[in-house]
Parts: sequence; structure tokens; C-alpha cells
Amino acid sequence: MGKHNNRPPRQHKRANPIYSATPTASNTNNNKTNENEPEEEQVSSNLNHLLKDQIVPILKKIQSEKADERSWASAAVSSLVLDPSSRIQLLKGNITQILVTRLSIEPDLSVRVDLAGCLANLALFGGGEDVALDLVRKGAVAAVLNQLTNVYTVVEQVKLESQAGTAAAPVVGGGDAKKLKKQQISVFEERKNTLALFEQCVSVLWALCDVGSSKEAFDLASSDIRITELLLAGIDFADVEFEGAANKVSLAIACAQCLVTLTEENPTLQKYTSNPTLTPRIQTLHQISTNQYLPPAFQPSPNNSKVENLVFKTTHFRILATAILTNLSSTTTAHVATATAHVLTSQSIQQICKDVVHASQNCLVAAANSTAAGGSSSAAAPELTTAGERALDAANTYLSAVQVGLEILANAYSEDYVEKAGGDNGGEEDEEWGDDDDAMEDGEEGDDASAFDQMMEDEELAAQMAAESGGAGAPGMEAQEGSASRDLEDRVSVIERLGLIELILSVGGAGTGSGIETVTQESPFYSFVELLNSVRIRAFGCLQNILTCLSGTPWYSAGNTNVVERIWGLLFDAANNGAAASGGGAINVVETIEAAVSAIWALARGVDEFKGASKKIVLTPSLAQINNLIATTTTLPSATETLQLKCISTLGLLAKSETPPETNATIGPFLLSVINNDQIPIQVISEALNAIYDVYADAAFKYDRPVFVQGGFLKVLKSAYPKLKVRVKALDKRRFREVRDRADEAMLNLGAFIRYKEGEAAGKN
Repeated sequence: MGKHNNRPPRQHKRANPIYSATPTASNTNNNKTNENEPEEEQVSSNLNHLLKDQIVPILKKIQSEKADERSWASAAVSSLVLDPSSRIQLLKGNITQILVTRLSIEPDLSVRVDLAGCLANLALFGGGEDVALDLVRKGAVAAVLNQLTNVYTVVEQVKLESQAGTAAAPVVGGGDAKKLKKQQISVFEERKNTLALFEQCVSVLWALCDVGSSKEAFDLASSDIRITELLLAGIDFADVEFEGAANKVSLAIACAQCLVTLTEENPTLQKYTSNPTLTPRIQTLHQISTNQYLPPAFQPSPNNSKVENLVFKTTHFRILATAILTNLSSTTTAHVATATAHVLTSQSIQQICKDVVHASQNCLVAAANSTAAGGSSSAAAPELTTAGERALDAANTYLSAVQVGLEILANAYSEDYVEKAGGDNGGEEDEEWGDDDDAMEDGEEGDDASAFDQMMEDEELAAQMAAESGGAGAPGMEAQEGSASRDLEDRVSVIERLGLIELILSVGGAGTGSGIETVTQESPFYSFVELLNSVRIRAFGCLQNILTCLSGTPWYSAGNTNVVERIWGLLFDAANNGAAASGGGAINVVETIEAAVSAIWALARGVDEFKGASKKIVLTPSLAQINNLIATTTTLPSATETLQLKCISTLGLLAKSETPPETNATIGPFLLSVINNDQIPIQVISEALNAIYDVYADAAFKYDRPVFVQGGFLKVLKSAYPKLKVRVKALDKRRFREVRDRADEAMLNLGAFIRYKEGEAAGKN
């Protein structure tokens, strides 16, 4: 089981770096900042039913000699790729190759913006990994990198002009004011489109590397030594103020998001950042992350008054800067924890959920019905009002910041974690059991008779070593252990000082009572529901890492009983609330419950493993909590094996602790019923058997006689043995080696356990 793994993080969606509330044909078409700008033809989703029959002509127009036809066709494709049936026709028409080729040879800047926007929509929303991989293999990464390199020169030149005070100052002879105005508009358009192309290309690159889960794209981008400088330049560009740069905020965030993805566990790219020429930009990231500096584009001012949801975007930008530094090993756990706590306390997720529900009920307008145009009588999906777009953008932007913060915090509390023996991966020790399947049946006791005794001796030895761990160790290790101990103490103090666990728990149960579950999949606001589900799961995963990291520390001592018990209860509450508010069917519910149970298991194991001199904490789970774990194991639809394993393991930990008798009396019979359930996977049965061995290992144990003996456990185990052995032997070792090895070990121990308990009953032990 172990820690929560953030790699690969592609299983749960990250937010789209293109900061429009809904996919659009081109971001530039939605950013009118000059009343003299000519109206551009836009493709409405209401026209999709008309455009579907024109896909072949549209594909031809993308390759037209006329720039306006190419631009219109690109915008049409951007809309059509969002419709599954239209997307299939476009893909059959080789749209991926057409777009990549056109982007590489297109001479018109505004059309390149449209083409890049079309590629971004296709990569982000156009069919998942298969389409993204096809784009990569058609040369999309190389095409985008070439565009970024070409644009970079223009961007840097504009930046120098702005810093020198010479920007947007064209010289026109003869004092022709009308001609001067026209030239100023031309300069404005060129700069706006230049930045728009930069942002769209970065978004395509991010989508191919992250959303597309393409290692090919990741490696291609990482191998280009220019990529780090290009992305840092995009972030740095938020420092420069000049007319025409209305999208600097979204550009900086898109670059930061892409850089976070590319620097994560990527030594190749991390090496590039050590280049001395990049040092000032890395230092700027430190200042942004620690609230010492904020680029002008993010500062409240009249120039930035038109940037919607600037506060939310600033929060997201700061945590992205922290994530980049974390990936580059340029920050501390305390810094990461503080930055994440700032994000979690800057807004109320609960209130944001209520705002989204309100907007979903009041900020939608019925789309034009195709009947009016003489077409089909079916109505199109409802559309967002301007207020609805603003509300959705704010909500998704903030949740994106929360998600990034939880990711880097989970990593910060897992980097020194070492998987303990007996974890999920059976390890080399499993090999020693060999093929002794028939030892009991054939009467060839071999090592079988002493297997359980050896297991008991190993556990006693481990307990003795833990109790004596204060003794002197190897001289060379003492300083290292002291440093590690201080680091762990620092991490614990940060958790307590910032109240991190409580903050993260509030995320895990977010949405309860807000009505968020009423937002249906057909609603434009459902993207928020999906992102909220991902953030909840990330929150529980982060808690699992923190609670695991705390294992063995005084945090789990009796002096902290009230805190531990309160968090135990809050975890169950958050699990129930998160599952209830997940929406979207059984898969979301199961994922949320599994993430929560993982955190519950980590807390129970931390309590069990504490070996300090002070009295251990005794968890007192309620009957309802125990029944929740039992029901999750056997009756929850679509429950995964890993979820069942964690429930069984948690129940086993509770059963062997000094809990009230009724707790053991409930858990014990359930564990016994599991091994006789043909519907339970053999891996889960192995875990149940191991729990029984731990809980009822000796007659001297508190619950042995009232539960094991009086409950007739031995008779049930003996009758179950032959059937279990058949199930285990049916497992193909080549296909299920790990599961088979663990099952073989459990069966060998079962034979030894039966013999041992028979000896106890006869008074021989």
C-alpha cells in the first residue's frame, strides 16, 4: 500500500492552461480591446449542425490560397473537434497532418494563431491519448517548438522596445493622422497576435506532454535546450507593460503550467536550469513564490482592470512558481507547506461550490433551436452567459491552484519515505516459499511445522529491536540519523503550526450541502465537478503521505490522543461527504472512497507502529465506522481490489489493538467470512488471513478465547484450507507472480497456524 504516488499524475485531470471558460476557436477572437478592430467571423457551437455536412469543404479551405478562408476554416474545425461524431470524420480526413503541416508553412500570423488554437482544442479536448499521440507522431511537437522559437525573437524585441520607451511609435511621413492611426492599429494587432500565438503554442505543448500522457512528446520537448528559456521568457514577459499585451496573465500562467509539467522528475531539463543566464529568472520565481514580488501584469491597476478573476489567477500563478522551484529542488518543505496553506486559506471551496451551483441555475441561456433554421427539432445544449463564464473561470482557476499545491505538498512529505517490509511488493523474501503447496496435504511437514513459530519469533525480535533502538549505532550513521531526525521534527512542527491536516480535510469533504451533486454532465459547469473530484482525491492522497511521514514520531503518542481521534472521525466524515458530493456515477464515488480509506489506513498504521515509551493511543472506532469498512469491502459496487485490501488491512489493525471487546467481536467474524467468500479476490483473502494470524496469534492474547475459540474459528479455517489451496494453485505464476507468491505464503502460514492452534487446544504449546 505505502505512500500515495503522484507519478504518473495524468490519471486525474489538471486544469486547462487556456484560461477561457469554454474551448474556443481562438482566444484572440474573444479579446476585443479596441473598438476600431474589425469584427472577426466566429464559429458558434449553434452552427455545428450546419457545419457537419461541410467537413470536406472545410478541410479544403484550410489549405486555401486566401488567408481569410484558412482562418475561417481553422475556427470551424476548432468548434467541430469538440463534437465526437464530427471529430471522427475530421480524423478520417487526416486533420492532424493537415494542421501540423499548415502551422509549419502558414505565412499569415493571425491564421497561425487560429491554427495553433485549433491544435490546442484538438490536443486538449479532441479524443484523449490516441489523438495526442497521433499529433506527436505527425510532428506537432517540432512544429510548435519552431513557432515558439520564431515568436521568441519578436517577443524579446517588443520587450526591449517597451523597456526603452519606444514601443508602438510608428513614424509616418506627411503628418497623415488617419494613416498613423491605421499603422498603430496594425502594430497593436501584430503584437496581440504574437503573444496569442506564443500562448497557444505553449498550450499545445503542455497538452501533448501532460494531458496526452505522451512520453514521446515529453522527451522531444525536454531534448530541446531552448525550451526552458522560452517558457521562462513567457513568464518573465508579465513584467513588461506595452500596448497590445492584454493576454500577458494567461500567457505567464500557461508557460508556468507547462514548465511545471516538464520539470517534474526530469533531470535533463533540471540540468538546463542551472545555466547562469537563467539565474535571474529563477530568482524572480523565488520572489513570486514567497510573496516578495508580483509582476505588473498581476497587480491591481487601471491597465489590468479588464483582466477577469485576477485575484484567483494570481493565487494560481504563485503556487505554480512554487511548484517549479520544488521540481528544481530549490525550496524547502516549510516553504511548500506555507505556500499550500496560503492557497487553501485564501478562498472557501465550500463557498465556491455554492457559487457554481448558483451560476449553473441562473447563468445559462437556452441555445438557439435548430428548428428555427429548418433543421432538426432537437435543442442544442445550454450556453453560458458572460457572468456564467466568469464564475466558471474563477472556480476552475482556484481549484487548479489547490490541486497544484496538494501535489507538491504530497511530494514534500513522501521523498524520504521508505517502503517497509511486508508492504505491497512481496519482495525477495516471498521467493523462499517456493512450491510447497502440498506440504500439509501430503504430510511432508518440512519447514511448515515451524513456519508459524518462526514468524512469531521474527515479530518478537522486531519488537525487541524497536524497544532497544536507543542504543549506539555505527559511528558514521549517527550524524546522518540526527540530521534526518531534525528534518522530520521540522516537518511535524510545520504540520501542527499551519494546521495542515485540518485544512486538507476541508478539501476532502468540500461540496457537502452545496448542491454540487445536482450539476449534471450535460451542464457547461460539469468541468468544475470533474476537477473538484480530482482535487478531493488529491487531498486524501496528500493526507496519506503526511500521516505516513508522521509514523514513528511523538505525533502518534498518547499525549496527542485527542488530535488523532478527532482526525480519525474527520476522515470518515470527509470520506462520506466527498463520496456523496462526487456525482457522475459509481467510478467517482469509488475513487473518492478509496483515496479516503488510504488515508484512514495510514492513520491506523501510524498508531499501531508507534513504539515510544509513553502509552500508545487506542483508537475507538464506532460501530458505524467499522460497518462502513466492512460494507465497502463486500457490497460496494465496483470496489477495486486495492480498496478491499486497504479496508481489510485497516480492520486488522483495529482488531489487534486494545479496542473494546465488541470491536474485535465484529471484525473477527467478518475476517473469517472473507476467506470463505468465493467472490472475494485471492489477494484480499491473503490479507484477511494475515490479519487473523496477527490478531489471534497466541492463546494469551486478549481476544483469543472469547472470539477465536468460542467462535469456532479453528474449525472454519481447517474446512476452508482445501478449497483455498485449489484457488491458489489455479493462479498462473507467470501472469500473477506477486499475488501468487503472497497467496503461497499465506497458505503455508495457514497450515502452520492450524497446527499451532491445535497444539494450543491440546495444551501442548
